[in-house]
Amino acid sequence: MNVLNISMLTFILIGAITPGPVNLIATHTTVYCGIKRGLSHVAGASVAYAIVVLISGLLLRQFGHLSALALLTLRISGSLFLLYMAYKLLSLTHQSAEAVKDGASGFINGALIQLLNPKAWLFAGAGLSAFVLGGTNTLSDLLLFTFVCLVLCFIGVGAWALLGQVFARWLADPVKQKWFNFSLATALSLSVISIWLPDL
Repeated sequence: MNVLNISMLTFILIGAITPGPVNLIATHTTVYCGIKRGLSHVAGASVAYAIVVLISGLLLRQFGHLSALALLTLRISGSLFLLYMAYKLLSLTHQSAEAVKDGASGFINGALIQLLNPKAWLFAGAGLSAFVLGGTNTLSDLLLFTFVCLVLCFIGVGAWALLGQVFARWLADPVKQKWFNFSLATALSLSVISIWLPDL
């Protein structure tokens, strides 16, 4: 595998930077908790994605595909978790927003959202199949691909965290915060539909 493969780098970066639950929560975390907590979320999501890629790669090398039961379990648990996050966003008021700062660390939330994101597992499997497993299929290729995913995930999700820094000033108004939360909650709920779309 050639680490300078432009198509591989483009594939990974597009997956990391396009809108999704991890990116939306990165923006939200920065808005309400500041850039430090936002970047902690980014780090957690990036490390978790590297773990997803590594586990997927090891499983695919061993069995050739991910278990249908494992994918179904991820879809159900991921969907429930995203709907819960959407509910929490809708119920967040201007006063309760301050309490968010005292909640679980951004790193843990970022990692948990990523690990329960079925699209992360499916995207990792697609990337591995296209750029790793079709070649020499060595462990060093898998580790290199995993490292590249870690770095580009941090860049892609980090861009959304920085976007939250821009929104933070605009959202000083409670009414704007309400609409912002509603928009993110709607986007999260719609992302659940996309998880099940291949089966519809």
